[in-house]
Amino acid sequence: MSPRPMIRPPLQIQTLEIPTGEAGIDKTVGYMTDLIRAGAMWPHLRPLALRIVSGCPERDFSCMAEKIFQFVQMNMKFINDNYGVETLQTVPYMIGAMERGVAHGDCDDFTILIGALLKSLGFQTKIRVLKFMGGNNFSHVMLVANLRGAGWRELDGSVRSGEVNGVIRREQKDYPVII
Repeated sequence: MSPRPMIRPPLQIQTLEIPTGEAGIDKTVGYMTDLIRAGAMWPHLRPLALRIVSGCPERDFSCMAEKIFQFVQMNMKFINDNYGVETLQTVPYMIGAMERGVAHGDCDDFTILIGALLKSLGFQTKIRVLKFMGGNNFSHVMLVANLRGAGWRELDGSVRSGEVNGVIRREQKDYPVII
């Protein structure tokens, strides 16, 4: 990231009850959607997103999505949540951690940050959850972005290749476009 004054948002922690099973997945995705919306409206995010995509040709939505995706992958490290605890980070917290060189998160956090950055640039996005062969529960989440003329693209920032490779999907569920 380029040098600029550090943004240090206050650390806010909330403990919330999340039901088990698919109702819990729906509730978690609802919280993630709220964090994407709030993050996209954070005053420091759009200027950052504009700097990230500054090298893309006008209206090249594939380029813009790829630049945002690469930025998040280069500046965040995948680390699982505490065992048995679902942790969702806010966009200001993750950007502040990036500036300190300590940004980390799991698939939820990558989805929130990529989603907020793209939403701040006017992209339509939605959340997709996955169930894999051998598993009975949805256990992975990623962002899907509308690249306009190029259709919808999966952006799984928590996997370095950009796609879930080597694992066979059993089922997927898309949530509505984030307004």
